[in-house]
Amino acid sequence: MESKAAGFNWENVNKRILSQLIYKGNLLQREPKCRGGLYFVTPRGVYNKIMDRLIGTGQPLPDYPQSAGSITFLSYDPDWANAVDGAPAALVATGSLTTTIAQVSLALNSPTNLPPMGVYADSIEAAFQ
Repeated sequence: MESKAAGFNWENVNKRILSQLIYKGNLLQREPKCRGGLYFVTPRGVYNKIMDRLIGTGQPLPDYPQSAGSITFLSYDPDWANAVDGAPAALVATGSLTTTIAQVSLALNSPTNLPPMGVYADSIEAAFQ
């Protein structure tokens, strides 16, 4: 039996995570006690994939101050360089961006990293050659 490598479907991961963050961000910005916005903390690999999806080949998301309508993306990775055997590794901040829920929503629904036009037709034609 032939073995095939499989990986994450990052587009599906991004759509699910980003849709949830947009919904929760819109909900929380209406709450009087939510003054600092929403935080999304994740390992650097996930952070990078989400930023790739939101930014694509376009302009970076604009920075905003923390507010009820903001979202702060933070990434961390283990500090393997200073790890001690038998002890948990400390975390090191590797990325940070504070923007608005509206900017995330706009970027998700207006992707700039689409493949070239005709990519489906090319794949179909290649399969029949």
